[in-house]
Amino acid sequence: MELTINGVVHQVDVELDTPLLWVLRDDLGMTGTKYGCGLAQSGVCPVPASSGKTNRMRLNRGGNRQANAALYRVAIVRMRDYEMTRAYVAKRTTEVKTRREIVRCFKRYIVREIYRHLCGSQTSPRLV
Repeated sequence: MELTINGVVHQVDVELDTPLLWVLRDDLGMTGTKYGCGLAQSGVCPVPASSGKTNRMRLNRGGNRQANAALYRVAIVRMRDYEMTRAYVAKRTTEVKTRREIVRCFKRYIVREIYRHLCGSQTSPRLV
């Protein structure tokens, strides 16, 4: 498998179902990576927040607070400054989503986008 990380191409010989974190830590020696969503430490893992007739999710506020804050800042700046993101927010608003729910969905999108860049995969189109 070939990974492009920070502009450097790395060849790794691992099973395709190996978690990315294990590849980064064990095969590439990058110890700064943390196991996030599996342990609810990345701040973007959904947590049930339903009550009564409402069925919804919220983001886990636990874990790495700096990562949570950074994701929030990225989301707010993009929602304010980028036309495609503003269109996404308008679309979600017509779906009767609250601003908090929109930010939650968008933060998850940002994490998926970062993950795609770490893996070097540019196959899926940029939607937001």
